[in-house]
Amino acid sequence: MPKLTIAFIAAIIMTIVMQWQGSDLVNDTAPWGIVNLEIDRPVSRVQEVIASNTKSDWYMNIGLDFVYIFFYTAFFYLASVSFHKKERPLFKGKSGKWFIKLSIAAGVLDVIENISMLWSLNSGPSVASIWVARHASIIKFGFLAILIIALLTSLILNFTKWKQSKTPGK
Repeated sequence: MPKLTIAFIAAIIMTIVMQWQGSDLVNDTAPWGIVNLEIDRPVSRVQEVIASNTKSDWYMNIGLDFVYIFFYTAFFYLASVSFHKKERPLFKGKSGKWFIKLSIAAGVLDVIENISMLWSLNSGPSVASIWVARHASIIKFGFLAILIIALLTSLILNFTKWKQSKTPGK
């Protein structure tokens, strides 16, 4: 089985695991669960979010997220490398290398975000830990959105090109 397929299946499985385990973190104070810990501010609000669940639940979710980061980063990296090697639309030349770097950057930002959330859990939230988690999270989500849009657009363009080549009279 190709590495890309394994990474894709593992990322899907971890997405399901994260949704299942993360559902315990959702409540009136943290309606988005872990996302509230990632992006909320000020310090008093993050303190409320942390207090809305047990620290062991937060630690479990962040611990699982480190595994998730590995698999989704591997998927986006391998997909970008594959598209670049096959010279798929949007992934040719320098832009393909840019998407490869973007996939790694998203994973690194997620690790930074998790370390910052652990910092808030262990030492109490501070302006610095909240700022780092929030900005790492926002930039990471932006990078992942760009990657998903680029991969899907490339697949659509490639399919359209393939379909046109199979049309009689072309």
